[in-house]
Amino acid sequence: MKLKAKRGLLLAVCAAAIVPLAAIPLGWFALTDAALVGQRQNQETPYTSLVPTGNDYYLLRQLNTRVKLAERGATGPLYDSESGMEGMYLSGATYAEGMIYADSDMQAYQDEVLKTLVDGGVLPQAWYDQVKEEIDYWAGSTYYSTDTLGFVRLMTFVGESSSTCLLNMEVDSLTGKVVALWISAEQGHEIDPTAALPAWVELNELDGLGDWSVPVGTDYEESGLYSENGQVLMTCAAGDDNYTTGGQRRFYFSLMLGPYTREVSQ
Repeated sequence: MKLKAKRGLLLAVCAAAIVPLAAIPLGWFALTDAALVGQRQNQETPYTSLVPTGNDYYLLRQLNTRVKLAERGATGPLYDSESGMEGMYLSGATYAEGMIYADSDMQAYQDEVLKTLVDGGVLPQAWYDQVKEEIDYWAGSTYYSTDTLGFVRLMTFVGESSSTCLLNMEVDSLTGKVVALWISAEQGHEIDPTAALPAWVELNELDGLGDWSVPVGTDYEESGLYSENGQVLMTCAAGDDNYTTGGQRRFYFSLMLGPYTREVSQ
């Protein structure tokens, strides 16, 4: 019993010593907080909100680099300090004779990308069904080519002929994002750019730019969305196809994404 009493006394003494020590940090913080209340700390560099730009997005960097290298490539080999790309830009072929015949895997890839646009609300189902019907009817032959930046171009022609192009699509091979699409068909269908364009922004993961708006006062007011932060324009349009040969009336559906600097009138 005496041993237990001694132990109890020892614990009581230790507790009495610890409690004041534990209170010291609390008291210190209370004093410092009181001293800081009402004081304003000046910053040498004022806070500024970060605004995203085209360089923050891989897809837009690719498109910008292609434009720069294509413009400068005519003068010979070069080194672009912003992109780190060295050499001359070489575009992919845009005619059947210079392209590679697409095997079943590449044709399946083309259809998969188109379905992604349909599921994402960008390509109307009616246009997808139309071009698929004509490709099947005409036994369309698909070819592809790539450029030095990895953009893949897929083109489907009427049979073995390269005079009538049913579909022309350009995809960034790394991200799988479509940057251009052209469909030519015997029958046209309605489109709604006000729905398709925001869906395309989201599908291409470019909504973080935050300032997509109608480019009022430009030729793209009815068919485009523009981002000042990204310096990029996307368009969605349909109408009479005056480019495809064949002697009969045809219609087109088009998607385009690329660098664009909007000139604002003063």
